[in-house]
Amino acid sequence: MKAMTGPAFFSRGSSRVLGWIVAGGFFALAGSMLLYLAMSLTSKIEPELLVIYAGVAAVLLLLAFASLSFTKARAYSADAVIFSVLRVLWMFLLIDDMIFNFGRHNALSSALQGNFTSAAYGEVLLWALAAAILAVVSFSRAKELAAAFITGARKWVTLFLLLCIASTAYSVAPTYTLGWSFKLAINVWMVVLFGIIARDETRILALLRTTALSIAIVMVLALLQLAIDPAASFVEGRLAGIAFPTVLSELGGLLLLLSLIFYRIEKATWAVPAAVLGSVVMLLGGGKISIVAAVVSVGFFFMLQRKGRTALLVVVSLFLLFVGVLLLAPTGKYFVRYAGSGQAATLTGRVDLWKAEWPDIQSRLAMGHGYLASRFVPAPFKEGGWQVGSLHNVYLDVLYNLGLPGLFILLMMNYWMVKNFRFLRRHTESPALFALTNGLLAIYIDLLVNSPFAVPFGSRPYTFFMVFLAVFAITTKMRESHQNATAFHLAQLQLTEPLQT
Repeated sequence: MKAMTGPAFFSRGSSRVLGWIVAGGFFALAGSMLLYLAMSLTSKIEPELLVIYAGVAAVLLLLAFASLSFTKARAYSADAVIFSVLRVLWMFLLIDDMIFNFGRHNALSSALQGNFTSAAYGEVLLWALAAAILAVVSFSRAKELAAAFITGARKWVTLFLLLCIASTAYSVAPTYTLGWSFKLAINVWMVVLFGIIARDETRILALLRTTALSIAIVMVLALLQLAIDPAASFVEGRLAGIAFPTVLSELGGLLLLLSLIFYRIEKATWAVPAAVLGSVVMLLGGGKISIVAAVVSVGFFFMLQRKGRTALLVVVSLFLLFVGVLLLAPTGKYFVRYAGSGQAATLTGRVDLWKAEWPDIQSRLAMGHGYLASRFVPAPFKEGGWQVGSLHNVYLDVLYNLGLPGLFILLMMNYWMVKNFRFLRRHTESPALFALTNGLLAIYIDLLVNSPFAVPFGSRPYTFFMVFLAVFAITTKMRESHQNATAFHLAQLQLTEPLQT
C-alpha cells in the first residue's frame, strides 16, 4: 500500500480543519444571535409567565433529546435521527398557537403599535429554540436541503416565503410581519427537509400520526376545560377557551379526516375514538363552514374509493351527533339565534368586509400591503378598534397582503398540488398508497371548501397552513419517488435488452 505523500495529507487535513472552522463559526454566530434574541425576549416577559414559557421550552428540549437518543440507540441511519427530532418540532409548532393563546383578546391594536403581549414574545422564543434544534439536525443534509428549496414544485413554496419576507419592507406592521415570516420559514424548512428524508410511506404515515396526536391533545384539553368550568367554556354558545370556536371546529374536522385515513389503511384501534373526539369538538365549536367542509371531504374520501355505503353511514352518524349537540349543548341555542339573526345573508358580515376592503385591494394590486397586514383591517360592522384578523377569504386575503404576485404563486402551489393528485391517482397500484392518496386529497378538499370563507392557507402559518404545506411536500415526494422508480426500471430494461439479444 502506497504511503500518502506529505502535500496530499496536508491538503486533506487543511480542508478538514477549514471545514470545522467554517462550521464552528457558523454555529457560534447563529448561537450568539439566538442568545441575544433570547435575552431580548425574556427581558420583556413577566417573571411568572417566564417560568411557564421556560417550562414549555424545557419540555421541547427534553423530548427532542429523548427522541434523538432513543433513535440513535436503535438505528444507524442519520435520516432516522433527523426524522425523530423533526416529528417533535412538528408537534410543538402545530399547536404553539394554543399553548400561547391565553391573554390574546383582540390584542392586534397593540401589536400594530409594537406593544406585543408576553405570549407573543414567548412564542417567538419557542420558534428560535426550534430553529436552533432544526439547524443542528439539518447540518448533515445542508447541501441537499439548499438544492431542494429551488428545484421542482418546491420552488413555489420558497418563492412565497421570500415574498412574505420581502414585504416586511413596506408592511404596516414590519415587526409583526417579520416575526410570522420567521415561523413560516421554519415550517417551509421542515417540510422541505421531510421531502428529502421521507423514503417511503412509513414516515409519511408517522408524520400524519404525529399531526393527529397534536390535534387530539388540543381536543382533549378543550373537553377538560369544559368539564372543569362548563359556564366559562362557551362563548356566545360555542365551545372556546383554549382556542377560538372556529379554530376548534377546523381542527376537529381535520382530526376526523386523519382518523378515517388511518382506519382505512391500518384499521388503527385509536382511529374510531379519535374520530368521535374530533367530531364532538367540531360540532361544539359551531364553525359552520368548517362543519360543512368536513362533511363534504369525508364524503369525497369514501366516494373516491367507491365506498358509497360507508360514506352514507358516516354522514348519517355525523348528522345524528349534530342533532344531539343541538338538543343538549349550548351550541344548539347559538345555531337558533344565528338562523334568526339574518347574518346568513351577508355570510356573517363577510360580504360587508369584502366590499369595504376591495378599494384598498385595488389600490395596491402590484405589491399588497405586506404579509399579514390584513390582521389589522378594521371591522366595518363593529365599533371601536376591533379588527377582523383576516379577510376571511384566502384569495382576497393574499391579494390584500401580497398583491397579484402573491396570488399567482399561491395558485401555482395549488396547481402543482392538483397535478400531483392526478398523477398519483392514475399511477398508484398499491391499495394502501391509493387510500393514502385519497385521504390526502380529502384533506385538500377540506382546505379548498374552507378557503372562500376562511384563510386555511396563504396567511398566518397556523395548523391548517402547516398541514397544507405538509400535503404539498408529501404529494410532491410521492410523485417524484414513483417517477424515479419508473425511470430506474426503464434504465434496467435498456441495460438487459442487449444481453438478451
